[in-house]
Amino acid sequence: MTVHYPRPAILDRIPHDRHAVIEASAGTGKTYTIEHLVIELLLREQVSIDQLLVLTFTERAAAELRQRIRAIIGKILGAWCEGGLECRCDRSGTFWRVDDARREQLRHALASLDGASIGTIHGFFARVLNEHAFAGGRLFDGTLEDGRTRFGRAFKTALRRVLARGPSDAAELLALWVDGGNEGIDGLEKLLYQCHSSRREVRPSFDLTALRRELETNPLFEIDISEELEQIGKSLKALKVHGATTKAICGNHLPAVAAKTRGRGRSLNLLGDKDFTTSLRYLNEKLGGLDLDGTAATIRDAIVQLNDRLAPLKAAVIQACLIPVVDELERMTATTGAFDFDGILAGAAAAVDGPDGESLVNSLRDRFRYALIDESQDTDELQWSFFKRVFVDSDRNNFVYLIGDPKQSIYGFRGADVKAFLTARARIVKDQAPATLGDNHRSTPDLIAAYNLILDGAASPPFLEGEITYQTPVKPGRKLVALARDGSPSSPVHVLEIGPRGESLSKNELFRGLARQIAREAAHICSERHGLRFGEPGEERPVRAGDIFILTASNSDGPRIAEALRDAGVPFAFYKQEGLFQTAEASAVRDLLAAIDDPADVSRRSLAWITPFFSVPLDALPDLFELPDSHPLLRRLIDWKDLAEARRFETLFARILDESGIVRRELLFKDDERALTNYLHLFEFLLEEVHANGDGLSELVATLDAYLLGTREPAAQDGNVQRLESDRDAVQIMTIHKSKGLEAAVVFLYGGFTSNPSDGLYEYHDDEGTRVLDVDPDAHAKETAKRENDEERQRLYYVALTRAKARLYLPFVPNEHMSKYWTGGYRRVNDRLAAVLDLPEASRLFHRVPFRDEPIHPTGSGPGRSPATWRPHRHDLEANDESSEFAGLRDRHRAYEVTSYSRMKRDWVGDSEPIERDEHRREPGPSAGANMLAEGDLPGGRAVGTFLHEIIEAIPLDETATAGSLDAWRTLPSVAETIDAAMARNAIESSHRAHAEAMIYHALTADVPVGADRKIPGFCRCQRSVREMEFLFPFPEEAHPGLADPRPGKLVVERGFIKGFVDLVVEHDGLVYVADWKGDVLPSYDAEAIMTHVAKHYELQAKLYALALVKALRVHSEAEYDRRFGGMIYVFLRAARQPGLAGHGLYFARPAWSDLLQNEADLIRFGARPSGGIR
Repeated sequence: MTVHYPRPAILDRIPHDRHAVIEASAGTGKTYTIEHLVIELLLREQVSIDQLLVLTFTERAAAELRQRIRAIIGKILGAWCEGGLECRCDRSGTFWRVDDARREQLRHALASLDGASIGTIHGFFARVLNEHAFAGGRLFDGTLEDGRTRFGRAFKTALRRVLARGPSDAAELLALWVDGGNEGIDGLEKLLYQCHSSRREVRPSFDLTALRRELETNPLFEIDISEELEQIGKSLKALKVHGATTKAICGNHLPAVAAKTRGRGRSLNLLGDKDFTTSLRYLNEKLGGLDLDGTAATIRDAIVQLNDRLAPLKAAVIQACLIPVVDELERMTATTGAFDFDGILAGAAAAVDGPDGESLVNSLRDRFRYALIDESQDTDELQWSFFKRVFVDSDRNNFVYLIGDPKQSIYGFRGADVKAFLTARARIVKDQAPATLGDNHRSTPDLIAAYNLILDGAASPPFLEGEITYQTPVKPGRKLVALARDGSPSSPVHVLEIGPRGESLSKNELFRGLARQIAREAAHICSERHGLRFGEPGEERPVRAGDIFILTASNSDGPRIAEALRDAGVPFAFYKQEGLFQTAEASAVRDLLAAIDDPADVSRRSLAWITPFFSVPLDALPDLFELPDSHPLLRRLIDWKDLAEARRFETLFARILDESGIVRRELLFKDDERALTNYLHLFEFLLEEVHANGDGLSELVATLDAYLLGTREPAAQDGNVQRLESDRDAVQIMTIHKSKGLEAAVVFLYGGFTSNPSDGLYEYHDDEGTRVLDVDPDAHAKETAKRENDEERQRLYYVALTRAKARLYLPFVPNEHMSKYWTGGYRRVNDRLAAVLDLPEASRLFHRVPFRDEPIHPTGSGPGRSPATWRPHRHDLEANDESSEFAGLRDRHRAYEVTSYSRMKRDWVGDSEPIERDEHRREPGPSAGANMLAEGDLPGGRAVGTFLHEIIEAIPLDETATAGSLDAWRTLPSVAETIDAAMARNAIESSHRAHAEAMIYHALTADVPVGADRKIPGFCRCQRSVREMEFLFPFPEEAHPGLADPRPGKLVVERGFIKGFVDLVVEHDGLVYVADWKGDVLPSYDAEAIMTHVAKHYELQAKLYALALVKALRVHSEAEYDRRFGGMIYVFLRAARQPGLAGHGLYFARPAWSDLLQNEADLIRFGARPSGGIR
């Protein structure tokens, strides 16, 4: 059969025989294009899924991409065409022609998808390094470690071995740093880590040897400058230098330099003298270009030469001290195999250019035909150099697709380098234009028109400046509508226009007022009276709290907006908020654990008493300084310490949460679950630390100290991210950076009017494209750094503006109230609003909401109301049974349930006996059949059944097969130890041992008849066997593919799952059999008695086991069934003690294929009963 499956037209613009760039503006279907491009390459280029490398940046994105590829392959395989080979499908557009051969390709791709190279860039590079560890000279068992932690350890080692051991240049500079009143050793470690992690060239450059030489020979130290000041002044006047400048030179800076050169002499101490370096730089600038003569010229030249060699102490210390630290990092990697995320990137880039790089490159080229690099605008020079070496420089058919949007390059602070992407794009597209996705499928047409107006590339100035611009506006790709509650169209952009309460608008008034107004608007949207509806025409649905994002410029904006939402009664949650270890909860846990570690320390105890775990008031604290060991508070610390010393940390943390009452207090008396979520997260994290590193309590306290101080960070990329405190329907608060890749019906922007002060480190690209970190930039460097920072902030707000689907809320401060000091990233948005709001087309697209900062007056008793003031409504106290009204709804929405045959048995056959009668109990109670037991026989009961199964599950089958006799078998050490342990665990008397041994031995070794002319020569002698095989399959439904009709595609499970365990599965002569051990006490074990017993108690179980095995074997036809399925065997163990009676105590059945299909149909009818079947 041939099917013609629709194929996106964009694929026509993506070549298969060369590299390409695919640029996708926000909301234009980038992931959709990637998943269809994978299908295109599978079908058109005949490549296998193993020849494709598909990479993105996050685990979440990689998992989504894999799932979407799986889904589209399933859709194509499930597509049906009534026309068959004469397909009459609509072929008005482009399509894939999927015949049987291509369908087989897709089946293979689907089966191999879990092993395909679809993942993160860091994960792929790590695999490359591990797979080629020998060639790269790396350890095979390398481990990932937090980069900050590794650097801190390397710094301390280098400090001890090199930096603090004189005499050396580094030691001398380090002493100047410490003595000069700088940030100290901890500050130096932080500074060096910033420089190292930036992977940038540190400037200004510094040559200590050249400086020493200059200090030894520079004539400035020999000249008495004070005697030359008058003559220099006359020379400057003759050269018409401004009088104020002359006065500054001769009256201030030259005397300062003279005093320093005389006082300090030719010493490196001059590096640490800021006054000296400031004066020297000023004189270099003012005198350097003047035509002086005589001694004045000598002084001028000496100043210029010394200034050229002299660098700020910060630059000198960085370049002298960073080298030994990096050397120590490399030594650590070589000896321990530990590496961090940056080390992965650097290692992979170095590997392809190293001595064995050619071999590595060729192996990668042999393996991958195509590489699809998603979010490629967030790569850096190292990553690009790797892909360039493997794919772009290849002389074979290896091609790379760079997929992304440079307008969304916002992670420069993490090392992403959009310049690297622009360089790569220029290299690839020199012969062809990028394939551009220009249809927005996310937002309503009106919202797209509104933000196209804001982002207008032809405006002066445009929203985006520099090399990355918004020259081609996106167009609507779907017809979506946003409607008010009354059905009227809703303005796509609401402008929150704040005015001052007095004459001017203060910063506090701005931020507080905006937070309050956003909370009011969010409450308005969530209300039933007002609200908003969004969707395709005729299919609109109400916008709820969970459909709303509030995007903040920084983490510090979150608490203010959360407070306003709480006051307004709007439910909210923080999405991936940074700073778990900077919270008050982390400090409280640290103080508590420190006190548990040493309860005798009064200062530690006092800090613990005032944490929320004890909540002792401050005025009561002095009374608790001296306590006897019997005092309840101190006794609790001592008891907890006992648990810690016994390394029972799971119990310790559980008891802290329970006995302190903190869980109950947080739930009852707090308006949200943020703090409680943090406490639970922290204890879970500490438990993982214990299991991973074997830490004791003192080590855990030290670890928390390091995380709190920021000298260490968790190894996982999101290790310091706070978890979402609730899965309730709630407004999501997140930073703009966190929102990338997400979307919401309604988006609010908050913050961003102000910017943080500079830390003195300036990052930019110089004229040659080198990545620079400048600690002492000149005016040009500062301007370049500012321009690049401004451009990234513009891109950040492009991301923010394009997250909304239905409505966007933008703050606006009119020009007359805007402060010149508010220079944050949002200023560009505010300026564009000022420019567009008065345009004619803006009246339809922008709704202005004037307001002032006013307190919130919540109504009702929603979230944010204090439990102390809440009162129930009268109707809440009246009895009103409405259960019958919701019975149908409740039945339809019941959760899935996993069931087994014994839970189904009563409904299936109307069996009123206890569920434990069969599978769960495994045999009758102790009194059942007591008169049928001989002396020495095992009694009945759950414990005996468990005892027998434990032994059979653990006994080595190979030793059993070769033992030769019961007596020889029972003396084997492995057998004796297994039986000893099982008897002790289940309290079995020793008098029953011989009986049990005989039962088990003969059950495993006796011949098993399986038909008229077949037998299994003992279960222990089968070619292959699996004990305690677990199975799980969906409860059969009418819409599901049947055993004989295995249609591929998406499977929707409505009725839940059937789960169970089969005691033994064996294969003999190519046939697979199910065996189950039964310990039932019966009056007779002849064939007729057993047949009757199985029919009464195990008929449903046999049907389920047979279905499970057939599904596991993937049998879908009668021929396959006859070739693979052997049958069902029930072994009644109590009959097995009598050897030589072939078939005695055995039940064997092999249902016909038609019977199996009928069983499946019966299960479908059973599940479809009016009562709802299995849920």
